[in-house]
Amino acid sequence: MLTISGTDPGKKGGVCVINTWTHTVGFYQVELKRNARDTKNAIDLVKLTDFLEPWEIEEAWIEEVHADHKWGKVSCFSFGESYGQVQGVFAGRGADIRTVRPQVWKGELHVPADKHLAVKMAERFFPCAREAGIFHGPRGGLIDGPAEAGLIALYGVLHNGIKLTKPLTLV
Repeated sequence: MLTISGTDPGKKGGVCVINTWTHTVGFYQVELKRNARDTKNAIDLVKLTDFLEPWEIEEAWIEEVHADHKWGKVSCFSFGESYGQVQGVFAGRGADIRTVRPQVWKGELHVPADKHLAVKMAERFFPCAREAGIFHGPRGGLIDGPAEAGLIALYGVLHNGIKLTKPLTLV
C-alpha cells in the first residue's frame, strides 16, 4: 500500500494526499504570500510543507503543465519557478516525483474540460470533501485546485493498480 499525492501546481492549485492503507485523504488549497524582495505573490512553501508534515508520501504525482506562449517573460519565469519549488518540496520529503500531462490523467479518468463538471466529478469520488465543503468557497464559488489535485492523486492510485476497498475519510 502507498501514500500518494496529487498536485495541481498553479497559484490557484491544490494538493491532495491519499493513504491507501488507512483510507484517509487530505486536501490543501495553495496559499500565496507576498515575496519580500518584490511585489509578486508566490506559493507559500512553509504552509505547504506544514500540510505535508504528517504524511509519508511515497509517490508525488504533479500535473505537468507549461507556461502559455501568450504570457510575458516574467510570468513564464514565475510559473516555472513555482513548479520547480513544488517539485523540490516533495523531493525533499523523499517522495518519488511523477509528472502527468493533463490530457493523460483527464483522459484516463474521463474528466471533462469544464471546471464545474470536473469539480462535480471530484465530489462524487470524494464525498467526504463534498460534505466538508472543500471544493467551494465561503460564498459558494468553485475551488477547483484541490478538486483537480484529488483527481490527479486518484489517477496515481489507479496507475499503481490499487483498488480502494472502502470510502476515504477526511483528515
